[in-house]
Amino acid sequence: MRNKFIWVMVLFVLAGAAVSGAGSISHASPEAMDGVTSSTMFRYDLPANWKITNGTEAEKFRKEIEATTKQMAQSYASDSGAYQAEVGIKAFKAIRLPEGSGWLLDYEVSISPQKDYLNRMVREQKEKIAWGKKQGIVTNVLEQGIVEINGTEVVKVELEMRQGYYNVLLYYWTQDRPDRVGTMNLLVNPGAYKRLKDDIDRLMNTLEIG
Repeated sequence: MRNKFIWVMVLFVLAGAAVSGAGSISHASPEAMDGVTSSTMFRYDLPANWKITNGTEAEKFRKEIEATTKQMAQSYASDSGAYQAEVGIKAFKAIRLPEGSGWLLDYEVSISPQKDYLNRMVREQKEKIAWGKKQGIVTNVLEQGIVEINGTEVVKVELEMRQGYYNVLLYYWTQDRPDRVGTMNLLVNPGAYKRLKDDIDRLMNTLEIG
């Protein structure tokens, strides 16, 4: 996989995801794939030239995320002594940005029921990002912590990374569904962020969560 090392860092953080054309479209309706739907906790208007794909790269991302999720769930169950419920990806979308300029991964996973999960994620992200900075992978932390997006609290991590990559991660969890976590992970390749910024801002402005 291209840029494997950067993606390893992005997936590590997860364990704890010329513009042409105008207007936007709603993201695709649910489609089953090995029992996994594409209807996630995040709803947004997708820029017209951002394409949902079920190709080989998307499947690699899905498998890596599922493996990481299972490792995370085992750790949480071990820490809390809780029964480990069915673990894995329940919904998944991989969206290719135009001209090979990056990816948006949007997915929902099930884990053992958690308490105060968002604050736990904040603590874990700080540790992992500190490691990333020490290794020279993360070059700048633009935002990190619990924020409100259109009335919903999420954990947001916004990073500049080695070689000029740009990464935004959003995590959604609520006590009403303590065994489900929603994640959006946007990774933009070097040199493409300025070109895509308007599309990214419009997507975030239409974002509804829950």
